[in-house]
Amino acid sequence: SGPGIVAILTNGVRLASEPAQLPDGQFITDAEPIVLVRYSPDGALLCLATTDGRILLWDTASGRMRDTVIRVEGRPSVVIFSADSRRIAAVIPRVDAQVWDVATGTPLTPRLNHASSVYSAHLNSNGTRLVTSEWGSAAHLWDVNTATRIGGPLAHAGGVRLARFSPD
Repeated sequence: SGPGIVAILTNGVRLASEPAQLPDGQFITDAEPIVLVRYSPDGALLCLATTDGRILLWDTASGRMRDTVIRVEGRPSVVIFSADSRRIAAVIPRVDAQVWDVATGTPLTPRLNHASSVYSAHLNSNGTRLVTSEWGSAAHLWDVNTATRIGGPLAHAGGVRLARFSPD
């Protein structure tokens, strides 16, 4: 198969099949500083989040950047794909999370507000539920289609740093 290692270097983002090849690997972008990268579960896309609040999508088959740009208000600290690679969730600075359609870049939810800092976000296998964790001692379950919380907070005595769905 093709390149599988991605690196954020001082001269841009590059791909290679071996770590030693990274400095001269396939060039992806020199967009505003990239703060995180993530492959889609099917490996077809590479998500690149920038400091200026853009989520760029690089097509691994064509080796080209897609025209779709997801706009985030602020620098995303977490970006995750749904298992079917059709949706992306991002944690937005401070107290929000949001979900977008990967094909169009259209927001599927408004900003989902929390009482304190959000640490993680994770979509279930079909992208219809989102679980978020926040420093304020709770995790929250959201219905992506209605952008509403499902039930009350899943409370914990200390900060909740990570919440995930099982693969099935």
